[in-house]
Amino acid sequence: MATGLWTDYKASSFAGGSETSSSPYQISNAAQLAYMAYLVNSNTTYRNKYYQLTADIDLSAHYWYPIGKENYSFNGTFDGQYHTISNMTIDNTVTGMGVKYLGLFGYIGKYNLTVTIKNLFMNNAMITDSSATYTSFLVGHNGDKLYLNNISIDNSELVYASSTTVSTTGTYFGGLVGYSNNLLSIDNANIYKTNIRSNKEMTGGCIGYCNNTGSLTITNVNSIIDELMTSNTVAKLGGLVGEVEIKTGSYNKLMTLNVLPVKNNAIKTPLN
Repeated sequence: MATGLWTDYKASSFAGGSETSSSPYQISNAAQLAYMAYLVNSNTTYRNKYYQLTADIDLSAHYWYPIGKENYSFNGTFDGQYHTISNMTIDNTVTGMGVKYLGLFGYIGKYNLTVTIKNLFMNNAMITDSSATYTSFLVGHNGDKLYLNNISIDNSELVYASSTTVSTTGTYFGGLVGYSNNLLSIDNANIYKTNIRSNKEMTGGCIGYCNNTGSLTITNVNSIIDELMTSNTVAKLGGLVGEVEIKTGSYNKLMTLNVLPVKNNAIKTPLN
């Protein structure tokens, strides 16, 4: 069982690299990933850099603190190099969390930069959410030009901490992106064997909500979800997207959409 926050167990350096596209910061273990989170969350110097995984990462030992927050957002390039981040546990009832942006990356944006997250697998992520506004396994909030390429999330779960039915508005969950209000491009992404038990107003298997000033392009996306449920009486629930308001952009090649079962406005207590 996870104890403490990963940022309290961070490394003091990366495995190598020098921040550039030709020599990204190299991350070979969980403590170095926590070091990246610490740097991005406390210093604007590190937000627009290049990072890459050089090994699979197991986050089971401690609770994850998301990369990026409102005043210190992530705006760089993260290349998983087809490695897996497993056992990410986020619980915003844990002492020291108290953030409204949840995910591997909490907050991306507001500088209108190009951000890329690519070639990344996530397995067995667990989020227990009581009061966050923007929640996702991958990116809670996007306000930049975000490109997601070759992403896979499987055997993961979101649960709400309270059993009370709510009618809260302006809250979001999506398997890949909770909320986006800028360009969002998703190419070749899979969400498999995932359980989503949400208390958000807008919940989607892939994206919670898009209100894009740029464009939305979704290509080659598989969203296969075991459970998709909400306790929110005003919820907008979708197997792929909770709600979309798009001024420009396109949808292409939505390959597989298979959601079993969908239950809306019916769950008042978490299932065992």
